[in-house]
Order: sequence, then C-alpha cells, then structure tokens
Amino acid sequence: PGGGGVAGGAVAGGAVTCPSCAATVPAGKFCAECGASLAPKPQQCASCGATGAPGAKFCAECGTAFPV
Repeated sequence: PGGGGVAGGAVAGGAVTCPSCAATVPAGKFCAECGASLAPKPQQCASCGATGAPGAKFCAECGTAFPV
C-alpha cells in the first residue's frame, strides 16, 4: 500500500553545492562528502539585530544590506 515516494529527501536529478566543501552532492539535509548542514542559515542584521531570511539581500526590518 502507498509507496512510490522518494526516501531521504533526494530528488531525481537534484544536486546542490555544499557551502562548506563546495562539493556537488545530492539534495538533502547534510553533505554526503563532509557532513556539513545543507540547510540555509538565517542571517542576523548587524544594524538592528533582526533575523533575516536565508538568501535575503536586505533586512526586512531596517533595510540594511546583508553582507555578500
């Protein structure tokens, strides 16, 4: 009964670059090469201290640019 889903969070043909070791690995929670987390980390605004969304370029609270 049921089944047919992809286990482990891997998507057919889906690959990501590890932010720690730069290896191209299957999508998932952790890097298959070095074990580092593949989840994007929220950013902390240096100006107002608000938590910004991963990948955001500017703080949603005060407009300060996040470092690149």
